[in-house]
Amino acid sequence: MSDSAPAADYQPNGLAEWAKYLATHGSNMPKPQRRKVYLVTLVAALLLIWAPVVLFLKFSPITYTSKWSLIMPVTGAGQTVNLESVGQATSSVTSPFSQASVDPKVNYKAIVTTKPVLQRAADKLDMSEGEFGKPKIKLVDLTALMKFENTGSSAQEAQDKAYALYESLQERLDELRQDEFLRREVYTNASLSSYSEKLTEAQTRIVQFQLQAKIISLEQFKDITLATESSRRVVAELRSRLSGLDARIEALQQALGVNAEQTNGLLALQRDSAFQELLRKKAEAVGTLAEYASRYGPRHHKVLDANEVLSALSTRLFTRAQAVGFDLARHPTLIEALSRDESTGGNIETLASFTAEAEGMRAELAAMNRKIVADLTRLEEGILD
Repeated sequence: MSDSAPAADYQPNGLAEWAKYLATHGSNMPKPQRRKVYLVTLVAALLLIWAPVVLFLKFSPITYTSKWSLIMPVTGAGQTVNLESVGQATSSVTSPFSQASVDPKVNYKAIVTTKPVLQRAADKLDMSEGEFGKPKIKLVDLTALMKFENTGSSAQEAQDKAYALYESLQERLDELRQDEFLRREVYTNASLSSYSEKLTEAQTRIVQFQLQAKIISLEQFKDITLATESSRRVVAELRSRLSGLDARIEALQQALGVNAEQTNGLLALQRDSAFQELLRKKAEAVGTLAEYASRYGPRHHKVLDANEVLSALSTRLFTRAQAVGFDLARHPTLIEALSRDESTGGNIETLASFTAEAEGMRAELAAMNRKIVADLTRLEEGILD
């Protein structure tokens, strides 16, 4: 066939020859036939592109993803207590993020993906570890952020997995912290026991030397007598101050609604960063609920959602408080006071300071009493030259 032959007189044999013919002689086709060819070609191309997409969307399972983040602590904790007539006590914890060569987020990621944490999270939802799956974790460089993604067959399941994983991680971290605390306590007690034995041995040698050398003289007798009387005056003054301090501590405990046994738990609650973060979120949730309640009716979905968020935060606050060692259920009004009244936090800090000061005064009082007993013993057993 020549190049000038009509397109209608030529019948290509095969798809490849037909495509070649259209590319070289398509403009020679009659206009209706050319439109028909173009339309068929367009439909075939669209089917080729969209058919796999439609089949994938139709038959692939629907999954939901819950995304959440954790902010690691970036500053070290520090405490300083000044005790009158005793001295200053300082405690500090270095931030793990202060060293450029160590990234604690990698350790947290390793803990999250361990079998105990994943199995515990799965057990909370009555799932197997395989059904629960592993979360996707992303570490954001140059920040203290860890981003998590949990998938599920429904939005509620994805969210439940996120909460279960978070709670399991916190429980595992508490276990590791407790294990570290016990290990350090054993080491500290062993060191103190060794120091105590050496101190007792040294004191015994000193007393034996003094008795053997008969170092007690008339002047020393007078000095010891005067020192004993001075110590008794100091003891009386300390008892008076301690009595007043105990009264102030008792008044603060009554204002906070706690007893002496619960004071340590309350102080730990005040210093717990996780509890304080939940407390801040609850305060925001209360503000959001108040705003929605003033604009919508009590059955409006925004008001109902805000109520659910507030209820969930309250539950998490109670749970976190129990983990720290303080039962908020026995003090239902205290959590509200912590949320809205800044003076409550000040009272707790004041109570901590007073409690530490009272312990220091008791230690000083015990030391003075021991000194008086020792001086009287020396007076009774000493030999005057």
